[in-house]
Parts: sequence; C-alpha cells; structure tokens
Amino acid sequence: MNKYLAAAATTTAAVCATIATVGSAAASPTFGDGTYLVGTDIAPGQYAGSGQVDEHMGCYWERRSGTSGNFDEILANDYTHSGRVVVTILPSDYAFRSEDCGTWTRIGDVPAPDFTGPVIGSAVVGSAVVGSSVLPLVAGLLLTGSAAAS
Repeated sequence: MNKYLAAAATTTAAVCATIATVGSAAASPTFGDGTYLVGTDIAPGQYAGSGQVDEHMGCYWERRSGTSGNFDEILANDYTHSGRVVVTILPSDYAFRSEDCGTWTRIGDVPAPDFTGPVIGSAVVGSAVVGSSVLPLVAGLLLTGSAAAS
C-alpha cells in the first residue's frame, strides 16, 4: 500500500511543478517579436498583438511543433495587415514565433472545447471515425451477413 501512496505523492509533486512552471510563464503577460517556448517563456492562452497597419509590412505569426525551422513544424500561421491580431496558443504547441506584430498581450485562457453538440452529423471527437470506417462495415454486415469488404 505504501508504494501506491509514494506514487500518488510523486504524481502530485509533478503536477504541482508543472503548474508552477506555467504559472511563472504567466507572470509576464506581454512579449514582443521573436520565438518563445510555450510553457517556459509564455503560457498557453489567447493573445492580442498590436498588429501592423502598413500596406508594405505585415504581421506574421506561427504556432510551431518544434524549433528546428522545418516548414512541417508550422501548426498554424497568418500574415496580416490588420491593426489587432488575436491568436490562441495551445498547451500542445511547442513554440510561438512572430515578426512585426508589435507587443503581444495575454487576454484570456485557452477556450474549453465544446463537447455538448449533437453526436450525429457534427464534427465532435470520433464522428469521422464512426462515419467513415464503422458505418460501411455495419452496412455490409446487415446486407450480406459478413463484415468483409467486397
């Protein structure tokens, strides 16, 4: 029984250390252009950049899965000339990079996903798998008595 208590204490300590790390990143809710590690340099959340209103220069930002510079590490990006830019940096993002976007200010937390929508006919988690993979097998089973593809 003691090994379970020790494991629980270790897990609790790890969770508290993670929360402390994210909390320290949240202590500085503003930052400028550059590359920042999520959870170390900046906290996940919604950020507003002052943007770049200029017909020649624009604000470029990207959410990244790594920092090697490979194109395939870009999870999402945009180039805009608007005066205000809003980006949601996810906890799963590895890094965030921006150029000519001015000062970024944290304006809120990452919105919680909405799982209250109807399951059939919507894009909730798992609906693509059920709709595209399972349904043809069930239909084949009902029509032929076998789930094997024909």
